Amino acid sequence: MLAAIAALSAGCTNARISQGFTSGAVGCPRGEITIYNETASGPMGSMHAWEAECRGKHFVCSYHETSGVRCSEALAGAPDPKFPDSPKDLRARVAEFNEFEGAMSPASQDDAMMWLERNQAATDDEAVSAMIDLCDLMSHRGSKPFAARLEAIERNAANKDVRSECAEAREEAEERD
Repeated sequence: MLAAIAALSAGCTNARISQGFTSGAVGCPRGEITIYNETASGPMGSMHAWEAECRGKHFVCSYHETSGVRCSEALAGAPDPKFPDSPKDLRARVAEFNEFEGAMSPASQDDAMMWLERNQAATDDEAVSAMIDLCDLMSHRGSKPFAARLEAIERNAANKDVRSECAEAREEAEERD
């Protein structure tokens, strides 16, 4: 626990730290928790916020050095914003996702895969760049259940750079717990 607090005070976030904090707060074993949208702020990272999924439930959690960990089950509300259709707008949305740590929500991952599947035949530079950015995002933020869909993009995409980036994303996703 001291290592977790030390890491937070250094201003960094880490899904393993958040999983440990979340486990006791929501009653799920550490290995069943998926963490995403992590942020740290405040003097020396003294405030930390994240979202967690466990056993089909969504939680919003926070840590503050003076009040400890708090998690509450998120009420059903607005779904995650969808990825825009325009490649240029998609690249801006991917940049927003890159500001957070941890996995993307399952809904966002599904939307990312649907975008890739819809556009895998594209060969224009703007769409190819957007697909490469999206595969890179899935490489860092995707989860294991999406590996098979990444493999299909890897096989079927018209552009070799997209195929290569999706292959890397698939390999990364397969290595995740």
